[in-house]
Amino acid sequence: MNREGMAALLFVVSSSTSYRLQRLLVQHCVDKKHDVALVYDGPEDDLYQTVQADARHWKAPVAALDTLTVPETRPQLNFWAMHSPFRTWLFSLIAPWDRFIHRRILGARLAAAQQLLTQWKPKAVLVSEDGISGPASIITAAKCFNIPVFDLPYGYGTQHDLDNSLDEKALKEELIRPQGWVGKMVRIFAPMWVKKGRHCGVLMFPEDYIASREALGMTLRNAWIVHGGLADRLLVESEQMMALYRSEGIPEEKLLLTGTPYCDVMAKALHGDDQARAAFRKPQLIQPGEMRLLVSWPTSYHASRAEHCEFATYEEMTKAVLGWLHALPGCRLLVSLHPAVPGQLREMLTAMGLNISSDYVIELIPRNDVYISYFSSTQRWAIACGKPVVNYDAYGVGLGVYDAAPGFFGTRTFEEFKAAMLQLIDIEKGFKRAASDQIKVAEKWGKVDGKAMDMILTALS
Repeated sequence: MNREGMAALLFVVSSSTSYRLQRLLVQHCVDKKHDVALVYDGPEDDLYQTVQADARHWKAPVAALDTLTVPETRPQLNFWAMHSPFRTWLFSLIAPWDRFIHRRILGARLAAAQQLLTQWKPKAVLVSEDGISGPASIITAAKCFNIPVFDLPYGYGTQHDLDNSLDEKALKEELIRPQGWVGKMVRIFAPMWVKKGRHCGVLMFPEDYIASREALGMTLRNAWIVHGGLADRLLVESEQMMALYRSEGIPEEKLLLTGTPYCDVMAKALHGDDQARAAFRKPQLIQPGEMRLLVSWPTSYHASRAEHCEFATYEEMTKAVLGWLHALPGCRLLVSLHPAVPGQLREMLTAMGLNISSDYVIELIPRNDVYISYFSSTQRWAIACGKPVVNYDAYGVGLGVYDAAPGFFGTRTFEEFKAAMLQLIDIEKGFKRAASDQIKVAEKWGKVDGKAMDMILTALS
C-alpha cells in the first residue's frame, strides 16, 4: 500500500457525490501517466470499498483515515507553521488536552494525517471542498508540511445553502449560540466562525469543538462559505462561478480558472452523438419534430420541508409531475433518478411507462433539448450547453443562483411549472427564443471543449 517517496497526486475522498467527479480526474491522471494515491476521510464502509477497488485497478495506494487513527495520539504541532500562530497558541491554552474531548479526537485524526503524508510524500493534495465540511485534518497536515492543496469543486454550494440550513434549525429551535467563557473567546479571537447577517451571532458547531479545531490549527478564513478554507488554489469551473466566488470574498490569489471535468464529460458525449453535436448551442431540436425532455428527479425532502410543498406526499408529487410531462404531445421524456429514490418508486414509474435512464446525467444533458430539475448543481451545465432549464421549486427553497441565465425558468408551483413547459413546447415562440437567449451566455457558464482536465493537470504540475 505504501510507496516511499512516490510524489503522487493525493486525492482526498469525502463523499460519493464528490468522488464521482474526482474519479474522472483520477482516471485522466492515470491515462496521462501521472502517479495517484487516494485517501478516504472516513471508515472502511461501502464507499471505501468502491474507492479501494478503483485504486486496485489503477495500481494506486489507498487508505481510510479512520483505520489509521489511534486514539489519544498527539500530532506534531509547530505553531509557526500554522496559518495563524498566535491564535493557534492561544486556543491551545483555552482548550487543553485533558478537558476538551474534541481536541483529543481531532488531534488523533491530525496525527494520522501527518503520518500518512510523511509516508506518501505527495506533491499535491486535491480535495472537493476546503470549508466547513472539508477534510480539515488532511488539509491542516498538508499545510504543516508545505504541500500545496487544490480544491476541485463538485457542486454549486453557496452562502444561501448554509442560510437555508440555519432556517431549518431555527424552526426546530436548534440554533447554536456561543456559550460561556469559551464561547466568548471564540467570538473575540475566532470571529470567522460566528455568523454575520441573517441569523447573526450563531455558530455551525458548538464552541468547544471550534476551540479544539483552532487549538490544532484547523482554522478557516470564513466558516460561512463552502470554499472558505485554506486551500492554495480553487480550481474555478467557469467565468460565472468565478464571479460568484469573488462575490463571496474568496481571495483573488486563490482563484484559478481551469474549467471542470464535467464539461469534458459533456464534450465526450457530444463527440459520440452526431445529431446532438450538430445541434449544440444552436436554437434547434436535436431530432426535428420531437422535443427531448430530460428530468433529473430529486430525492424526497418531505421529512424536513413538507410544509413548503403543495403535495401531501413525495410519491404523489412524483406521479403528478412526471405523469404530466410524459403525456405532453410531441415530446420524448427521459428520467434520471437521484440514487436515493427508493426502489418501489422506481418500479411505479416504470409501470407508468416512463423511460428511466441509469446513465450519468452529465452525459445525457447535451443529448437532450430541455433540462428539468430541482435546484441541482447540474443545471449550470445545461446552461453551458445552451439548453433551456426549468426548475420546479417544489420545497420552497427560493434560491436565486440561476436567475441570471435568460433561458432559466424558475417556477414555484406546479401550475407555474406547467405554464413554463407549455410555453417551451411551442417550438417557434417558446423553445427557439429561450434557447437563443441561453446560447448567448453559455460560454460564461462553461467551456465545453474537452480541455479542462488538461488545464487542471497543468496547474498541478
